[in-house]
Amino acid sequence: MRPSLTSQVNHWVRVTVPGLMALGLLLIGVLPLGLPDFGPIAPVLTLPAVYFWSIYRPDLMPAPLAFSLGLLHDILNGGPPGLMALVLLLVQGACVSQSKVVVGKSFVVGWFGFLIISGAAHLAAWLLACIYHFQALAFTPVLMQFAVTMLLYPFIARLFSLTQAWIARVEIE
Repeated sequence: MRPSLTSQVNHWVRVTVPGLMALGLLLIGVLPLGLPDFGPIAPVLTLPAVYFWSIYRPDLMPAPLAFSLGLLHDILNGGPPGLMALVLLLVQGACVSQSKVVVGKSFVVGWFGFLIISGAAHLAAWLLACIYHFQALAFTPVLMQFAVTMLLYPFIARLFSLTQAWIARVEIE
């Protein structure tokens, strides 16, 4: 039996919401806020999105989506082309392979997992940027960016948790 149009639209909305939320965070993250010296330490808001959805619903954050978000991040930020695309692709792969360690555990375990993944991602991005520019770049902005991203994770994760609960509730109906 063929699903109804309503059912098809419902399914389409459910599978696109995480990607659209990640895209929204990406756009918010690259907005010029007019704060002096904030650009280098602005949080990478796509990182929590790729982490969360790759851990809890990897079917809703496939590798091509993570790569596309990273490529768009590179284009909008004017960074080295492909740098964030590669980093987010690595994050997605690491999260999918390690999701069993986090799923079903407390929020603190998930946040600690994000700390490890985010730290590795920031370090990888810094190393790749150094290679791209053929010089050692300042590391302090990377540490500040990491700290700001870590502090925002609980709020972003809460929003995603509520969205995930809504998606699961709609899937049952």
